[in-house]
Amino acid sequence: MRAQAGKARTATLLAFASVLVATGCSTARTGAVPSSAAPVRPASSSPSASIAPPAAPPSGAVGKLCGYPDAPGRLTKVAATDGVWLDAIRIGSGPRGVVLVPELGNEGNCGWWPYAAYLAAHGFNVVAIDHRCKGGSDCPAGPAGDPGSAAKAPAGLMADINGAVRSLRASGAVKVALAGGSQGGAEVLLAATRPPPGMTGVVALSADELSLPLATSPYPATVQAAAPRVRLPVLMAVSSNDSLISVQDTRRLYASVGSHGKRLVILGPQAGHGWNLVDPNGPGLPLPAFAATVTAFLQLITGGTAPASGTAPASAHAATVPARPVDGCFSSARGTVRTMPDPAGGSLTLATMGTGARVVILSEESDELLCSWLPLAMRLTAAGYRVVLWDFGAGPPADELTAVARRLASPPGTRVVLMGASEGAKASLVTAARLGPVISGVVSLSAEAALSPGIVVADFARRVRCPLLLVTADQDPYDAAAATRQFMAVAPSAAKRLVIVPGTDHGTALLSGRSGATTIPAVTGFLRQVLG
Repeated sequence: MRAQAGKARTATLLAFASVLVATGCSTARTGAVPSSAAPVRPASSSPSASIAPPAAPPSGAVGKLCGYPDAPGRLTKVAATDGVWLDAIRIGSGPRGVVLVPELGNEGNCGWWPYAAYLAAHGFNVVAIDHRCKGGSDCPAGPAGDPGSAAKAPAGLMADINGAVRSLRASGAVKVALAGGSQGGAEVLLAATRPPPGMTGVVALSADELSLPLATSPYPATVQAAAPRVRLPVLMAVSSNDSLISVQDTRRLYASVGSHGKRLVILGPQAGHGWNLVDPNGPGLPLPAFAATVTAFLQLITGGTAPASGTAPASAHAATVPARPVDGCFSSARGTVRTMPDPAGGSLTLATMGTGARVVILSEESDELLCSWLPLAMRLTAAGYRVVLWDFGAGPPADELTAVARRLASPPGTRVVLMGASEGAKASLVTAARLGPVISGVVSLSAEAALSPGIVVADFARRVRCPLLLVTADQDPYDAAAATRQFMAVAPSAAKRLVIVPGTDHGTALLSGRSGATTIPAVTGFLRQVLG
């Protein structure tokens, strides 16, 4: 929660080789990984995260109340499903709906105003609500209308959210996503356990109040109890320096979310809390880059990806020159950027360094972007490999990686090694089992036991016959050590190696510091023996 300068209201109230054999990774047919709609990483076609600088004081009704931007929103009322009238801001129109759920504190729905205006400018039908007993919303008598914190009124919070969804549907929205910040992030996850008609996914920014009762039956009482029951696509995010909710607690909550389609992004220490993650630092200033990530996710779950103005639609394998660096780190000076269709819809962005027939595909962990691979990618490119970095997109990770690997394995003579961290490691093992001789080897950093509910990685490791390097820390905080030992035991590869380093490093953290002193030589040695 934060205080916004210039706010005009005072009412109270978001994943070896001793013997090498010239075989592929599998000779047994495996079952298909189930498909589902899964979020998301920013693509080069994401909308530009900027707003026009102010030229004059706001003149519109919402601008006068909330400050910049001076966009054509309107102040209105929305009926909760139990009949309580809520203060609301409406802006935009059309079939893609977004309900913005507030944080606690004095800003209320005005805290979402800059991002609401940005969403409307990108084709969304948006409503930002104030909860009951906040701002100008009605405050009924009884527990649901407790005049204190909204947290003291759990019987009404879900009614407020569901009423907002219903209101958007009545105004033409066909698919509706929820986005919430801080306690609002917890609330949208709770609402996702019993989604109303048309609700398609949620964004939870800095979700906190994890053990606080925020709902009553038939909903789970707390977000901790609710998370395993969530099946809709989920995008979660938190700052590495958030003082109100820790990265560790956010990771635990994310791990418990039952959705097949989920993504966690850990942002830098200056990102802030809740709606700060998508909000400008002042009037007329650009929105943070993460705003485009959230918007791309919302586009996917409410009707598909819309390319940014002036950006050509992604072709089957078209080279592109991004208007800005992919994920803020990969520019055309580093290599080429290409797009390809995502099996789940939309497109995947592939960033390639180097050339040649010896290909290493680097797949990220769930809370990182392709930038996390750059130090290793530069080392491997200098050694003569073609290195492909990519961001997970809108589908199940193994489905996407399978499509990427199939495409990069041509023309004949190309040899492909899959390397992944955490979720990327699990996807690499599953993909290697599925593609068999197409894959020349696999490097797994901190793969855990399950890729998603129903996808047990050991079942696929039993089919991996190509050379295999498995790396984990002995005290891995996500139980990757036990899982990796199991993969080592069951994999039929004749050329497999298990490397265990001391400590708690997980995923790409194994490539730096004391862990890196062991891991990097193991990786480069493996690649020399497998790819030459």
